[in-house]
Amino acid sequence: MSPPLMTAEEVAQALRLGLSTVYGLARSGDLPSLLIGSAVRFDPLDVETYKAQCRRTTTKPASGGATNLTGLLTDADSALESFFRGTGRQPKRKPMRASKTPACSHLSLAHTKANP
Repeated sequence: MSPPLMTAEEVAQALRLGLSTVYGLARSGDLPSLLIGSAVRFDPLDVETYKAQCRRTTTKPASGGATNLTGLLTDADSALESFFRGTGRQPKRKPMRASKTPACSHLSLAHTKANP
């Protein structure tokens, strides 16, 4: 005799998932379900199979996070600087900042007087 079918609430409790997640898994077909009338039911063997499919044997590699490009920059002998040095010119270093723009511009209003 097969085990009794499980409700979505029972599956959510067994998998420690939210009820909407269980219904979403059933809707997508990732977790097989039975529609009996208007009730959604789950076979416990299908739930165990789904749980086994979710098992990982390895962990994801750690994310490197934001990439820091500072280590990739070369010192004073970059290709552009080498080019200028080869032509006999000393490259000028400028800060790499955006120029400040005024927050607002002052407008001059032209007034015209009507001659009486």
